[in-house]
Amino acid sequence: MNRYLSAFIAFSAVLCLSAGCGKKASIASSTLSSETPTAPVSASEEIITQSDPLVPTTEALQQQDTTAVVSGAAGSVETTNSQPTETAAEEEQQQLDPLANSAFSYDENGAVVLKKDISELDEAELLSAGQALFQSACRTEWSYTVGCPYELDNDDFIENDFGWQYHRILAPDVSSYSDVLRDYHKVFSDTHEDQLADLYIEKDGAVYALSAARGQDLYYTASKVTSVKERNMNEIVFSVESFYSGSDMSPDTPTSKTNDFSAVIGSDNKLYAGQFVLPY
Repeated sequence: MNRYLSAFIAFSAVLCLSAGCGKKASIASSTLSSETPTAPVSASEEIITQSDPLVPTTEALQQQDTTAVVSGAAGSVETTNSQPTETAAEEEQQQLDPLANSAFSYDENGAVVLKKDISELDEAELLSAGQALFQSACRTEWSYTVGCPYELDNDDFIENDFGWQYHRILAPDVSSYSDVLRDYHKVFSDTHEDQLADLYIEKDGAVYALSAARGQDLYYTASKVTSVKERNMNEIVFSVESFYSGSDMSPDTPTSKTNDFSAVIGSDNKLYAGQFVLPY
């Protein structure tokens, strides 16, 4: 009898321990501690870079009749939601083709090149230029802060105090943190703060990048520069409305958010992104 009772107690203890471990794993996977950041992909795993939602997919390219396409420095880039437009309200939300305006163009890096003096641009031309720069800023910010624009060595990495892994950049012209800033500032002005210091580490003549590989806002559909809020000789501040098909609280209720976005006027008659919030 004692032998059967001991076996029953041992079996019950195993069941309790398994249940406790399962609960802890569930909690760990569903919440993030505000004090201990979550480590990114380990060295033994393949680094997966999330795709920029402004870059077209095969399915999207098959629906070009419902989207606006911009030919920029990196080729053709889709700038709107690929879902068919059904109502006039939805058409109003679609991103415009900013390069349809001949007052400016992209340079090879994504900055907006003005073909006439900024003082000669009317409001419609300013809005189009702001739209073009905003879309370029989205692609650039995503590339540098979510993924990495450079090829990485997945087997060569260092870790920070939290155990996050930074992988060595293989680009021959990037051997210091200032080289990363040089490339980033081909689209973004150096007059505004950036987040790159937390994502790139310089060590022993090399630069290491953190590939965050986070997901995008799945509800995001498009962004539209709607107005010029203020302007001076150095900077133009736009209002940008970003549209979402829903939210976590109301997945089926379309919504929008409005943020300021600024274009810094360079001495080379180019516009560079200044104040900016990535909408997805």
